[in-house]
Amino acid sequence: MTDNMFHQRVKKLKNEAVIVVDAWKQCYEHDTERYPRLEYECAAFGTYLDSVLDWLRTRYHIYHCGGGRALMDEIDWTPDIVLKHMHDKKLPETHDMYYIMGFHLGRCTHTKGWNLQDRVGYDKVGVVWNLSMLFPEDSYTKLRKGIKLYNYIPMRGFTEDCGFCTNFENPLWP
Repeated sequence: MTDNMFHQRVKKLKNEAVIVVDAWKQCYEHDTERYPRLEYECAAFGTYLDSVLDWLRTRYHIYHCGGGRALMDEIDWTPDIVLKHMHDKKLPETHDMYYIMGFHLGRCTHTKGWNLQDRVGYDKVGVVWNLSMLFPEDSYTKLRKGIKLYNYIPMRGFTEDCGFCTNFENPLWP
């Protein structure tokens, strides 16, 4: 299926939001001193996220929250809404679900998620595990508490806590 055929088949956006957090043009200097490849790794992951966002834009409302810092060139954020913070009035409280992804898993993804939970409710916010980059010194084991985790599977959508069900109807298949 070509991208054009896919775009024609999707008629309406879900009332759900995807928020890319802290996809900054430059990392903090103290972080790049400790981890010299960090900016390169973030840029590479940003390129991957950009390709995923092309698909997500056909189904979800897309936002970017960088805390007022310049956003990376690897992600085309121009068709989307840019927020200064999670309490920005440009982010409506009326979405059914808010999926947070980006940089860095267990750090800003979780902090921004908790901030948003205060605003829209605990059950309406989750972090997307496989669309978030882990910070070099962190481990995955500490991330299982405090906020619901999801994986994004292109032909399935968002699945809870990294699970995958093999018995499902695919809304994208004829």
